[in-house]
Amino acid sequence: MPWAFWARTGVYLVIDAVLSLVMAYFTWKEKWHPLAALITAILAFGLWFAACLLNVMVVYSNEYWFRQSNDWQKIGYGEASLQATIAGCYFAMMGFAAKAVHEWRKMNNGKLRSYEANRKVEERELEDRERTKVAQEAKHVHGNGNEGRFTV
Repeated sequence: MPWAFWARTGVYLVIDAVLSLVMAYFTWKEKWHPLAALITAILAFGLWFAACLLNVMVVYSNEYWFRQSNDWQKIGYGEASLQATIAGCYFAMMGFAAKAVHEWRKMNNGKLRSYEANRKVEERELEDRERTKVAQEAKHVHGNGNEGRFTV
């Protein structure tokens, strides 16, 4: 039955596609926190990997033979390979998200802060660097005030 694929896997593919679009949009807007990405990747990987294992077990443990048994097994293993591919993508996402969390923690010296707080800190640091640069340039242009004077 063709609708059986949509009952077992298709609905979840639609949900996963919507989740992927939401994650891509918020990542692009820099509103998807690295910790949220890591948790999402762990949960999605676990769900797809469990579905893959369950699908393989259901197909492998079939005790009844019927006329299209071989075709049904091919379809079942095909679904499992699709689920394993998606799980692999989320596994890779876990790695990237873990690296992002590491960089985020390193940037904050281990303190938990939001992106907005990080931006404010970065803006303050940038302003401090600009002030220091301007002060150094002014000192270079104007000197230290002792030009033309005799010093002993």
